[in-house]
Amino acid sequence: MCLAVPFEIKEINGNEAIACRAGIARTVRIDFIKDAKPGDHVLVHAGFAIEKVRRDQAEEDLETARELEEELKKIAAQINERQVKRNAGQSGNAGREAMNG
Repeated sequence: MCLAVPFEIKEINGNEAIACRAGIARTVRIDFIKDAKPGDHVLVHAGFAIEKVRRDQAEEDLETARELEEELKKIAAQINERQVKRNAGQSGNAGREAMNG
């Protein structure tokens, strides 16, 4: 599985472009994009723009990525909470065992 992220092309210099997303600028190769120009939205994978997309599609993809990120943060917090509880229970048992031993 690969992940391509939408970026907006800001500048072009030969086969490279400066592209931005969420305030982050990256240099990307645009070898696969015909007639690339500043303002175009492209999907970027591994440093290469692989496809032009409409602005509304790029915005929708970014919103979906933000939603996914929030859900993953919730899951990570739940996992962390379970680990903390499990570790607290284990250290409590160790203390009781030492006292009984």
